[in-house]
Amino acid sequence: MTKIKICGLMTKADATMVNDSRADYAGVVFASGRHQVDGQQAQSIRATLDPAIPLVGVFVDQAVDEIIGLGQAGIIQMAQLHGPYGSEVIAAIQASGLAVIDVTVGQDQAEEFVNQVAGPDNQNQADFYLVDSGAGSGQTLDWSRLQNLPKDKTLVAGGINLTNIEKILALNSYGIDISSGSETNGHKDPAKIRQLVALAHQERE
Repeated sequence: MTKIKICGLMTKADATMVNDSRADYAGVVFASGRHQVDGQQAQSIRATLDPAIPLVGVFVDQAVDEIIGLGQAGIIQMAQLHGPYGSEVIAAIQASGLAVIDVTVGQDQAEEFVNQVAGPDNQNQADFYLVDSGAGSGQTLDWSRLQNLPKDKTLVAGGINLTNIEKILALNSYGIDISSGSETNGHKDPAKIRQLVALAHQERE
């Protein structure tokens, strides 16, 4: 079974769809973009979301104090970090009680990232790694060149949808992260979410 995160929640209705699907994680985006939410919206989503489903906050160069504050308020349980936060910042966020997902974007950076975290001198102590083809790019990576990632703590993202999810699931990574692939006409689609979660949760050899 592969864990699945449905990202880009913006409303309480979106949270209800995630509850109904039994996805493993939900995500809200605090960084600028189409899916951006503020603290009040995120709090409303957290209140609607099943308590057993961790809410992941997605950040791009936001202040560390803001991230920690959202965790201390009980709004998020995990922080997904895009940008050069570094090991000291990751450790500080972890010390506050939040789990950290460290993100790398694009093929070249992903291959460099693999060499870093798969090596004997890995200094990256994030709880999970996420390898993404690029925000909004709709492109998938050449996963055949990323086979050395520690699969027990790696999520993959970027261009994943119902047409290609089986290929991505064959990587046997810890999890997958889907945002636009769970939408129709820019809005979360309950039928797509249910299908995606069901496929991810299938037992595979």
